[in-house]
Amino acid sequence: MRIGFFDSGIGGISLLNEAIKHFPKEDFLYYADTRNVPYGTRTKEEVNKHVQTAVEDILKQEVKALVIACNTATSISINELRSTYDIPIIGMEPAAKPAIELSSSMDKRVLVFATDLTLKELKYKKLITRIDKDSIVDPLPLPELVEFCEDLNFNWDKLSTYFRTKLEGFDLNQYGTVVLGCTHFPYYK
Repeated sequence: MRIGFFDSGIGGISLLNEAIKHFPKEDFLYYADTRNVPYGTRTKEEVNKHVQTAVEDILKQEVKALVIACNTATSISINELRSTYDIPIIGMEPAAKPAIELSSSMDKRVLVFATDLTLKELKYKKLITRIDKDSIVDPLPLPELVEFCEDLNFNWDKLSTYFRTKLEGFDLNQYGTVVLGCTHFPYYK
């Protein structure tokens, strides 16, 4: 039996790549919902419907575990998936905890890049409330990065202009860590 990986598009390939390195003897199945990408600009109901449909398709392929390699899908659907299916289901959430620990030691702030929907969800808000005791985390939705990635648009001039525009209101000297809270975002490191 295989380990299934699910993402709204190609973002989760970055996680699959790591899994292949750590578990070279495992077989993997990757499912990208490219018909409905991006999830971060959709409603919760739309995302949940797409996730449920995808997971049903994946489970027909006899997987022994499932990785929801999408922060937005995890935020919306992980609890329902875990209560419905009897296999291990692993989700993603922005790596805010290690970022807070690192930035606190430097007396700096944390900037979390994610989709708008992920940042609005109760799951993210609970996470930040629980771990951000000094209120040093600032969210920044960057939904266009998902679309750029899906279009394989890595044009430096266009991306540079995009990042400058999105970051112009931030004093980056105040930040010690940036969290890439979407599996599409590591492609921009």
